[in-house]
Amino acid sequence: MHTHLKKTPNLLATIFSVSFFVLALATPGLKAQDMQSNPLSRMGYGTLEQPISTAWRSMGGVGVGMNDAKVINLKNPAAYAGTDSLSFLMEVGVSVNMGHFKESEGNRTTFLGGLDYIAMQFPLYRDQIGLSLGVKPLSSSGYGLVTTTPVGEGSRTVMLQSFTGKGVLQKAYLGLAGRLFERFYIGANVNYLFGHLTHTVATTPNATFMSQMIFTHSIRLDDVSADIGLQYRQPLHNESQDFMVFGATYAPSMPIKPTFTLASNENAGDPLRPNAETKTEKVNTRTPHKAALGFSWTRPNKYVFGADVAYSAWGKVPNIFDADGVSLVDTFNAAVGFEYLPNAYSRKYGEVIKYRFGLSYAGSYLSFPPVGQTQTLGASFGMGLPVNFFGADRPSMLNLSLNYDRTFGEKGSGVSMDVLRLSLGIAFNETWFRELKIY
Repeated sequence: MHTHLKKTPNLLATIFSVSFFVLALATPGLKAQDMQSNPLSRMGYGTLEQPISTAWRSMGGVGVGMNDAKVINLKNPAAYAGTDSLSFLMEVGVSVNMGHFKESEGNRTTFLGGLDYIAMQFPLYRDQIGLSLGVKPLSSSGYGLVTTTPVGEGSRTVMLQSFTGKGVLQKAYLGLAGRLFERFYIGANVNYLFGHLTHTVATTPNATFMSQMIFTHSIRLDDVSADIGLQYRQPLHNESQDFMVFGATYAPSMPIKPTFTLASNENAGDPLRPNAETKTEKVNTRTPHKAALGFSWTRPNKYVFGADVAYSAWGKVPNIFDADGVSLVDTFNAAVGFEYLPNAYSRKYGEVIKYRFGLSYAGSYLSFPPVGQTQTLGASFGMGLPVNFFGADRPSMLNLSLNYDRTFGEKGSGVSMDVLRLSLGIAFNETWFRELKIY
């Protein structure tokens, strides 16, 4: 005769994880912006962010064909079904950027940092159905520019113009995935798009007889989208038990209604006689069709190779930024990455660290004169460091990623940007509801 008991999870670790997750959801913006990060984020929806776990960011940003029970896949919801049947996973990612922006008018070095994403994942039914939820980035804006313009030829009166922008657009998701026919995985996300971007132009004269003018333009999102994913796992039946995973994702074009607000004050320097006006309107547009393919080759406890390609049909989206001289264009992204584990069973800590490398390419969804459509080439290196939090009975992972990206405009534009990004991801791996037998 024996009795089955449900083992409660490590209480301290679980309380810490869930509390941190709730706190992050209550935070208005995931990414803390400084005011001089990326001048190119002044246009459109800002700079699009790649929703990718820190572990795979150091592999160039692959993910469509990746399936790892210890990593939350933010690129393909089908992978949720590959979760460990005993595990509760939670991941938090933060990063710090240092950028050097170059244009014809001069150079500047800029900084940016903050919380990138937060997500959790756990099984609903054994290792066949998994659920994931969290908040991941959609786009961001952050810049600060100052120009001086004389008023009339030979005049001593000048206008000081400052251009600033800040804000984050985010995506809160709830995803469900199931494993069918042993090797086939299918999943879907429902996404809530939210957040706002604010762009401000302040004109300040050096003459007291002229008024200061301030114009603020903001974009706010409050909409819903969806995406689906598929994965197929193919064992290679060799001595090393290698397997390959083929993946695909698709996000349909869905209607959204961003809220545009224009606030102006043409006499901001005199609070007694303001000349202020505010206009708000909702604009009908759509999200782009997005499709991606990827695959990975895994030798368990030794190495993983992965590659992705993705396409987004921005050129078919109604251009609500046409008045700014901006065009929306289709984008193509590609990434390759490699992970190597020297010896999974070694007692030497350096041999149980996962070493990762990657390369990437991305095209911008915007084209505007004289820059044109920008292209970004990237290289990355990272490590996965096994750690033990709160005396847990299975190791969690501390992921480090160092990425170098070079963004450049079309030939002759003279615009380029070099960014060095250091990312830290903490992946908590907590045991839930393991059955113990007492005889």
